[in-house]
Amino acid sequence: MNIQLFIDYIKYYLSSSNGKGHGVHSPFVFDFITNVLNNKKHYYTYDQVEALRQKLAEDRTT
Repeated sequence: MNIQLFIDYIKYYLSSSNGKGHGVHSPFVFDFITNVLNNKKHYYTYDQVEALRQKLAEDRTT
């Protein structure tokens, strides 16, 4: 992924009001944004996923 594209996306996400759910008409999408994307809780599976992500990031095979 182009690093500049990623940086631009993060800037947009943090500055847009839709990133917090405001202005979203669909109840499903609003619920998804507020309860999934913006959820700051730590779940027990995050540690397993992070360990796997690090292992895959260090793996240099194709």
